[in-house]
Amino acid sequence: MERPAAVYCSSLRRARETVAPFAKQAGIDVRYEDDLMEANVGEWENRSFEEILGTDPELLHMFRNQRAIWHRAPGAEDIDAFRARVHGAIEAILERHPEGDVFVVAHGGVINAYVGPLLGIRNEMFFLPDNTSLNSLEVEGTSRRIRFLNDVLHVSDPHFFDPP
Repeated sequence: MERPAAVYCSSLRRARETVAPFAKQAGIDVRYEDDLMEANVGEWENRSFEEILGTDPELLHMFRNQRAIWHRAPGAEDIDAFRARVHGAIEAILERHPEGDVFVVAHGGVINAYVGPLLGIRNEMFFLPDNTSLNSLEVEGTSRRIRFLNDVLHVSDPHFFDPP
């Protein structure tokens, strides 16, 4: 793999801990961006899914039927504001690095917020990315094309990435 032109990461601890081993081994500096943080879910922050879903049978029903629940969180960040924040952050990164690969380490909501509109999908979350999944985008000028979503081959079959 060629060295990336840049590596950006959400400033949240779980993303920083994810990127740290890669950055150390590759000898790459990581730039942390607050605008790559996951959406703020208001009063649901720092609560487990079990705790949140256990408080409201309707929420549990929605979750079981793959319906969005984020909009029900008291004091949650507005979905359109979240999408605008994420879109602005990623587009600014791409503008700063028009050549080479750029790695962005972020969260499932961030991935959905950026990729969903590219695909014409308005759902809050249209898929649940696996932890450490790779999601690839090809950029040519102002054109954006999705290459892969939720690729976990590096986890399920790591031998494919061993040096020859």
